[in-house]
Amino acid sequence: MADNGEPSTARLLAYLMMDGMPQPATNVDRCYRLSVCGFPNPEIADIIGISIGSVNTNLYEARKKLGGPKKTAAKNSTTTKAKKN
Repeated sequence: MADNGEPSTARLLAYLMMDGMPQPATNVDRCYRLSVCGFPNPEIADIIGISIGSVNTNLYEARKKLGGPKKTAAKNSTTTKAKKN
């Protein structure tokens, strides 16, 4: 399908979703919602009108605020069983 310069249906729905968010909605909230809906970071930046770096920072803040997964060193998944005497 050729790009005719008009917004896609997904983008229009994203604008409607953001318009319906409780006010005042922060960019952290906007980025998080768009990310959950499956938009890639460059497209989120374009929709909101901020840089991709700001999107990355906002998503980091959202994960931190929500207690999301943290990057940690891999733990040894093997367990040792106590020997029976």
